[in-house]
Amino acid sequence: MKNYKSLDAHKFFVAGWVQTVFHIKTCIGDFIMRADVRPSWRVTDEPHQLWIAVRKDGQVIAAHCDCMAGLGESCSHVGALLYKIEAAVRLGYTTSACTDEPCVWNECFVKNVEPAPIAEINFYSATAKEKLRKSTREQKRTTTPFHC
Repeated sequence: MKNYKSLDAHKFFVAGWVQTVFHIKTCIGDFIMRADVRPSWRVTDEPHQLWIAVRKDGQVIAAHCDCMAGLGESCSHVGALLYKIEAAVRLGYTTSACTDEPCVWNECFVKNVEPAPIAEINFYSATAKEKLRKSTREQKRTTTPFHC
């Protein structure tokens, strides 16, 4: 941060002036991030639009803000965006969610199901099968065959 008012950047971040951060990954693995930040003097004005180009290792390549100080590529709004990105990484908001992966929830099921006649398919779970076996054994023991 080239500017001497770097503490203002942290104040902007803490106050919630940095709005939604949008990002895109380039073909070489770097990131371009864009966000709107509310202005520091007239808070009712339109938010400042800024972008940052960042390498994979976190090094800032370039930054730009449409405020007066941002023309020199160094303003508190850019610093506030950097604080928000750093906080998101520390809090783990940048990792992918389980729902981002296609059909991960479906991997644990049987993949190859062999067709069979319905008479040969057993619809019972293992515990239900055991209970059924025990009950049929008990019925065989308690009932005696009737002989003439």
